[in-house]
Amino acid sequence: MQNNRVFLLTREINKALETKKTIVNLGGKAVIHPLCEVKKNSINLPDFNFANAFIFTSSNGFDLNLLDYWRQANKQIRFFIIGASFAKLLEKHQIYNYQYFNSAQELISYLQEGYHENIKFITQKLPILYYFKGNYTKYNLKLLLTKYKVQERICYDVIYHDNNDILTKIIDYKITDILFFSLYNAQYFFSLIKNNNVINKNIKIYGLSKEIADLFTKEGYKNAYYPAIPNMKSLIKIL
Repeated sequence: MQNNRVFLLTREINKALETKKTIVNLGGKAVIHPLCEVKKNSINLPDFNFANAFIFTSSNGFDLNLLDYWRQANKQIRFFIIGASFAKLLEKHQIYNYQYFNSAQELISYLQEGYHENIKFITQKLPILYYFKGNYTKYNLKLLLTKYKVQERICYDVIYHDNNDILTKIIDYKITDILFFSLYNAQYFFSLIKNNNVINKNIKIYGLSKEIADLFTKEGYKNAYYPAIPNMKSLIKIL
């Protein structure tokens, strides 16, 4: 990677710090400007004896303060998760009964195929899936997974603040590339810049999904990219 490239990282601070290390190790520079913060919520933890599986589409839903509960639950039921990095986090904390997918769509497609042998049955009724999610989510699993009873737990809130100074930061730090890991973050960022012509449309935009790239290409940004597989490993290959 050319050392004159300067990446703007818009994800929340803890994950942005991890991404910055990756960029620096590749030879680039990174500037962190979180567009949001993640606030953990207290939730009513379900009785996992009456559950078939737990679903996490973001590691934000996996509260480390509840680690004893997760470990006990995982002895009996499988966790369905998104992303290899999330899988590494689980294994770091001795949680191994999981199956990970590269995207939420891949997980949904897998479950929509029908009942699977890796979901144990506790009754003859619809399998019960607990979905630990945030206040913003792209997919409504209650509507999509009709062969299951989906119970939601809103265990974190993504909070957006005033980020008008981000335009100045892009100019002052001579940002050449911007990374987006969330469609909501990309949409929020776009709402900040859409009426402002100071952002060079030749700036490189990288997102985990085609939807993120399309958001910018439709508005004349010439360099919007996304990996074939929506994960960090694949994203790094196209930077």
